[in-house]
Amino acid sequence: MSRGSLATPMKPDVSEQNVERRQIQLLALLLRILIPGGAILAIAQLAFVPGFFPVFLVMMGAVACLGIAFVLTRSGNYRLGAILTAFITLATALGSVFAQPGNTIALAFLILPVMFSSLFLRTRQTAIVAITVVAIAMLLPISVHFTYSGIGGSLAFLVVFGSLITLENWHRAHVENDRRQKLLYAATHDSLTGLLNRRAFEEELNALSESAVNTSAVHALLYLDLDEFKIVNDTCGHTAGDELLRELSLYLSEHVHAPDSLARLGGDEFGVLLMNSTKDKAMAMANVIRHLVSNFQFTWGERTFRIGVSVGLVMIDRSSEGVGRILSSADEACYAAKSGGGRRIYVYSETDDLLALRHKEMVAAAEINQAVRENRLALYRQTISARRGGDDHYEVLLRLQSRTGEIQQPSTFIPAAERFNLMPILDRWVVDFVLKSFSSICPDKWKNGREGTPVFAVNLSGQSISDENFIDFIRDRLHKYGTPNGAICFEITETAVVANLDLAANFMRELRLEGCHFSLDDFGSGLSSFGYLKKLPVDSIKIDGQFVARMHQSNADREIVRAIHSVSHALGLKTVAEWVSSAEVLAELDEIGLDFAQGFHIDEPQPLKSL
Repeated sequence: MSRGSLATPMKPDVSEQNVERRQIQLLALLLRILIPGGAILAIAQLAFVPGFFPVFLVMMGAVACLGIAFVLTRSGNYRLGAILTAFITLATALGSVFAQPGNTIALAFLILPVMFSSLFLRTRQTAIVAITVVAIAMLLPISVHFTYSGIGGSLAFLVVFGSLITLENWHRAHVENDRRQKLLYAATHDSLTGLLNRRAFEEELNALSESAVNTSAVHALLYLDLDEFKIVNDTCGHTAGDELLRELSLYLSEHVHAPDSLARLGGDEFGVLLMNSTKDKAMAMANVIRHLVSNFQFTWGERTFRIGVSVGLVMIDRSSEGVGRILSSADEACYAAKSGGGRRIYVYSETDDLLALRHKEMVAAAEINQAVRENRLALYRQTISARRGGDDHYEVLLRLQSRTGEIQQPSTFIPAAERFNLMPILDRWVVDFVLKSFSSICPDKWKNGREGTPVFAVNLSGQSISDENFIDFIRDRLHKYGTPNGAICFEITETAVVANLDLAANFMRELRLEGCHFSLDDFGSGLSSFGYLKKLPVDSIKIDGQFVARMHQSNADREIVRAIHSVSHALGLKTVAEWVSSAEVLAELDEIGLDFAQGFHIDEPQPLKSL
């Protein structure tokens, strides 16, 4: 499995950590006994060894240094403590040899713990206590014997517990290093699949981007998005989806080798970095991955699934504009591959019109999220004129205000909101604002549900009516703000309704109980069928403006409008014509007998609060 240039230690094991903790505690206990024991023996020799006082001072200094090393170790300065104890140990060992050459053989055994300490960094931790106990069992009798036989023996005793301190210090250094490695692993690897995570992947991508600029090297990025993965989650649950991701990650990692890197970027999206790759090599690798995923078979219970993958390919060279832009380009290319039917490879190109549109939508989506956070959305209203008696009402129109104060039309951001599933966010904002502001924007004669209360038409997207929580949201706001019955008419496009007829019909029935009306917007724009109108609890039909705008010049458009109006009235529905841009069009509508008309000829959009 490729891990790029990052370290890949083993995952933490709780049982091993508990064993290591007990071993360290045992070593610490031994040292607490040996260090003061060495000091007591050294003091005892003052009474038995003539002329020992100068050496006693040296020994006490060594004991003090070892004590300092022990304190350093306990405070976390493992390596510094190890260096200090190793130095004192070797110094006392040389002193012992110099004072009593006969101790040379004994010292060969006394320094064994120091020699073993380097080996402990490479052996299993469960052997440490056993080796330590063996070393003490061998060395302690020898050191006690030489302690009573002369100065060299006293120094030799220091070698014993100095070596043990060195052993513990190096062991602690190993444990600390292992802990840091585990933390590094957790910070740079995905917990589900064991692959590099997005953060580590972006670090490697940044390094490749810099190398491309500095050395003219060329690399490649493959952005992978699984096709049909949602089917597994929806039919078998997220546990099955997680298992699929684990198995697929292991399968792919067998074919992506260092120095190339494989990472999970989130959800069912993966990334592959190809170092020093031409476009042909990158295409070949993308095809290998596409075939590998297509041939991958996942079994869960009695069900077997086959999935695909869409691949976006972007080359990384001197012209690349940093990690963010590279990833954005790769995502755009991947989206183009998925939009083309999936299981495809799409190569990013700066001159590609489809990718340019995709990038524009991504920028617009980011602007929408920012505008919502900064409250830079604005509402306008346009009059829907009553042509056959009754009162005018108003359609609420959404606008986005840029940071410079410029008002942006819906055509600049609504397509992006639909593409990135942001319409429910916008719809919730509009509904909340309209219902909260109803009393403040209406004259006194319209408040408290009196006769003549104006109707505000609020557009809802198909994404919102598919949101199972949206009905409860509207119901909560209607009750919270005390909106009069009949004051709100929700407009839903014909295409959104037809896409899920039963869901839309239930949505309408539920909210009609709360006093809301409904209008079928853009009627005639899709594969219209008058048959389904009998199943929908709507109050009015809004005829698509493409038929209205030219009806004074086109007999076909005029007859379509007439037919829709006739059938709607037969079903007891009101009719609304939009895109009324001239007096000629309005005259044609009045001749047919439409109930309402809307367009720039009648009224241009104005800020909602100007009503």
